[in-house]
Amino acid sequence: MSTEQPTLTDPAVLIDPYPALAWLRDHDPVHWSAEAHSWVITRHADVTAAFRDPRLSADRVKVLVHIALAGGDPTPVREYLRITSDMMLMK
Repeated sequence: MSTEQPTLTDPAVLIDPYPALAWLRDHDPVHWSAEAHSWVITRHADVTAAFRDPRLSADRVKVLVHIALAGGDPTPVREYLRITSDMMLMK
């Protein structure tokens, strides 16, 4: 692997991501990918810590639903949250 930061959307990286991930693990283990518009975390301990940190939740839906329905009937909000709260996407 070169000494340059890999481009995660490069077709060669998509075919064989392991050298790029190894480079990131060694040089930038918690990496913001502008191409993917997301964080790429490459070390097991960092991934585990991120999963356990409630500040890093992707659960933005509850807040948005409450804002969107502020002042209205809370019944649909409660029902929506009851249905979606156990979905993996909402964790």
